[in-house]
Amino acid sequence: MGTPSPRGSWSRSGTPSQGRAAARSPSRRCRDTGGARMKVRPILTGFVLTLAAAGGCKTAPTPPPPSEPVVSPAGIKVKDQTLSSFTAVVMVDVENPGRTPLEVESAHYEFSSGDLVLREGDAEIGVSVPPGESTTVAVPVAVEWEPTEEEFGAFLDKASLPLLFEGTLKTSAGELPVSVAGSLRTPRLPRVALGTPDAARQRVDAIAATFRVEIYNDNPFPVRVRRLSYAIEVEGNEVASGELANKVTVPPSAQLVFEVPADLTEETVPGLAQKMKEENRLSYVLRGVLFVGDLEIDVEEPSEIVFTAER
Repeated sequence: MGTPSPRGSWSRSGTPSQGRAAARSPSRRCRDTGGARMKVRPILTGFVLTLAAAGGCKTAPTPPPPSEPVVSPAGIKVKDQTLSSFTAVVMVDVENPGRTPLEVESAHYEFSSGDLVLREGDAEIGVSVPPGESTTVAVPVAVEWEPTEEEFGAFLDKASLPLLFEGTLKTSAGELPVSVAGSLRTPRLPRVALGTPDAARQRVDAIAATFRVEIYNDNPFPVRVRRLSYAIEVEGNEVASGELANKVTVPPSAQLVFEVPADLTEETVPGLAQKMKEENRLSYVLRGVLFVGDLEIDVEEPSEIVFTAER
């Protein structure tokens, strides 16, 4: 049976104390016994499967929020222009990158030409921009203005006048700044000119003359003329006067011609017979006032009459 150890434990090929020490050493059992290694492998395999399962259930990353709406200028169209008014249709492209419709409710703006503020205020819009799309928004601005004759004179060297629309669009995503530039064809005052008159000599001291008064409109829109008050002087003597063009409209880029007859005699033009003997022409001038809207435009046009009858 063996001999007792000094502590009273028994052993066959070794001492009982050695067996208890081996039992307290798991690492030794793993090395010495194949069964211990088999117990570890299922634990590791389950851990790997757990990780794999966790990796397979991982969700996709959250996409970044959509960017802000984009506002781009699309120009200014001018319509219904007159000498004292016009309507500017301000065009704005609004892009909606969001996932829900973008409501464009209204605009707050200042509309100007150079240093002159033509209009400021608010305009209702009421346009819905679908998600991921772009829509052109139109903001009509009606302008009433009364340029003075001096201001019209300052326009003469300009083909167009600058226009600027600045403000904000009120939308469901907040207020968006907007700035749109354009131009307005410079309005021109109607002008008065003298056409070539007819002058027929009836006798030595008498001429039958027909004066032609022309009113020009150089604008691409019609111009309403209230009237033209006039007087015609030949060699410093008034030979005809009155009013023309009462409440007439001159078409765009056109002219109206009015004929004014006058008999030139020694009574109306003293020294006429002597003048006719010395020359074949007489000087004359048209003076008057052209009434257009609230404007009164002074007119003074000199010219000459050339005799057509033989002496």
